[in-house]
Amino acid sequence: MDILLTIVFFLIYLVIVLYLQSVIGILFLPLAIIGATIYIKIRRDEIRKETNARIEREYEIERANARKEHAEYWKKQLPKCSKDPDLDIRTFQDPDKNESWNNSWDIHMERLVEFGRSKYFGKMYYLGKRGGIYTLSADGSRNYKY
Repeated sequence: MDILLTIVFFLIYLVIVLYLQSVIGILFLPLAIIGATIYIKIRRDEIRKETNARIEREYEIERANARKEHAEYWKKQLPKCSKDPDLDIRTFQDPDKNESWNNSWDIHMERLVEFGRSKYFGKMYYLGKRGGIYTLSADGSRNYKY
């Protein structure tokens, strides 16, 4: 396309030189080349901006779909998690309503009371004899959280 525009401007130059056969036609060549170069740069920038905008829209659509799939997955997982304290519970956001699902915290607390342990956000929490909630460190010591 860039070459085509340069050829078109060059043909316009030849027509002007042959028609006018004057100094004006000869001076028009550098102007034609400069004009073609400027037009090509402007058009490239426009195409680049359009492409970037399209890619950004596609990325946002993919992210929205991923959030919906994630929310649907955890909607199905939460009831299963209430029966097994070793399954990890993670909170998630409903992409349509933009609100948190607080059921995961409630299920976490119910599992602590029922089983004495519950995995939440990748950490195993335990319920102490006096009601304190703790995690275990690598050396086996208890780190009380609540």
